[in-house]
Amino acid sequence: MSYPVMRVNFSLEEIAENFTLLDSDHRLLSQIRSEAGRLGSAVFLCSLRYLGYLPRRSAIPAKITRFIANQLAVDPGMLRRYRWNGGSADRHLVLIRRYLKLRPPDLADRSRMQELIKSKVGEAWSKRELLEIAVILFREQGLELPRERELIRLIVSARRSYLQEIYATISRRIQGEVLEKMRQCFRAKGEDSSVTMLEWLTSSPGKPGRKALNMEVNKLKTLRGIGLDSQKIFADVPPRIFRAFRNRARGETVAQLRRHPKERQVTLLACLLCSRLTEVSDQVVQLFLDIVRKAHRRGEHATESEVIGSVPKFLNNRKLLKKVVRASSDQPDAAIKPQLIAVLGNEVYQSFLDEQDGPSYELMRTQNIRKRVSVYRATIDTVLEALDFRANNPKYQPLMDGLELVKHYRKSRRSHFAESEAPKAILTGFWRDVLVEEGQINKAHFEVCILGKLEKALKSKEVWVQGTHRFRNPDEDLPADWQENRSLYYERRNLPLDPSTFLTPLRNELESALVDFQSSLTQAEQEVRIQ
Repeated sequence: MSYPVMRVNFSLEEIAENFTLLDSDHRLLSQIRSEAGRLGSAVFLCSLRYLGYLPRRSAIPAKITRFIANQLAVDPGMLRRYRWNGGSADRHLVLIRRYLKLRPPDLADRSRMQELIKSKVGEAWSKRELLEIAVILFREQGLELPRERELIRLIVSARRSYLQEIYATISRRIQGEVLEKMRQCFRAKGEDSSVTMLEWLTSSPGKPGRKALNMEVNKLKTLRGIGLDSQKIFADVPPRIFRAFRNRARGETVAQLRRHPKERQVTLLACLLCSRLTEVSDQVVQLFLDIVRKAHRRGEHATESEVIGSVPKFLNNRKLLKKVVRASSDQPDAAIKPQLIAVLGNEVYQSFLDEQDGPSYELMRTQNIRKRVSVYRATIDTVLEALDFRANNPKYQPLMDGLELVKHYRKSRRSHFAESEAPKAILTGFWRDVLVEEGQINKAHFEVCILGKLEKALKSKEVWVQGTHRFRNPDEDLPADWQENRSLYYERRNLPLDPSTFLTPLRNELESALVDFQSSLTQAEQEVRIQ
């Protein structure tokens, strides 16, 4: 809904819905003697009830006049004889306003309505939304709408007053050392630099890599060093208003920000810095994940290359194995070792023994990833120190304990630590064979294990990072009253409370589709390729 006006393209259904006279309307109009007076008063009545204000005579479409006149059984041309202003029209208008319980707003009403509109600015920020709210508020208060320009001026004034109060409140909360550090953002980053601190803090990280990650970590430390606490400073500021402040500050240059009045400047700058703190935290986590994934990907590729490179050697070993089988069948009662050395030769025999003691595939993979991770060791240590990783699921507590162990030993020169220090849940499966060496935990391999598990946990949101948005606490994604009104939210989305009721049909559908797919593959007349 915008400012209500008389449209020229009303349909017959809309006219019947909005301009049909009620029985009580007919009783009221029967008090007026002349036909012109009854028709004019009826037009007053329907217009005030539909629009909320009295329009100009020329703004009323002829088909609406005809529709109202037909209900009164009078000639629509009688409206031309009715004087729109003064005389009997004023008396009729008083009668109709009393009947509709409407009155024109006076100065006190306008001041009161401005305060009511100001209280709604946090819910609706744009002029269009505030205009719709203002129309509803005027009708609820039994007041006629002022002209559209006057109402817009009232809205602009209410919004300006609301913003001034926000600016004053925020600036009072930022004082002393924090305010001085904020002002330093307008200065040059260095003595020989032409870039201000604020321009550097709002700059893009550039191409992902070690250099970009180090720069973002430095930004993060600088932003934290300012000491702004967004939860306290903007506690009572609606999120929509916060975003509007942030977008405005982001679109202005340093010179434009400096020209603002003090209270507005402090508010916009604080909003920009707080939002950048969250954004930079997100970028640090993302760049950190990119590096971990890159190291794992390159390590896995190197391992695959080694395995593929050993295929010719494996084929050659099969040839040697055939010789051994033939020799053992020719001399079944002979001793094994002398016979193997005689067939293979001492050098080949020794190489076979060495190969049996070689590393497993998982160990080769871990060693290759470790080599790639070591390149970013200093950067990863800085990130682990700067970020606060957390988990709500108790199943991921061993991962958190392992991460703390990595942080504890990251500056230590020791290559191993006691097996009893590592979480038992980590030392399962092939990881136990990879990590444990003579009762000690290989520190470098343990870091590879923890970083790989951390990357997967962040991706699934089982682990989250304090102070970020993309990697925030997943509990914040739920409504505040989720526990109390869980059944209501499920009902609105037509979902069952029991997860098995939802998952079982879906699982059956997927299984049926896979069975049909397998059947079609076996019955296919042509070769099927899956790329």
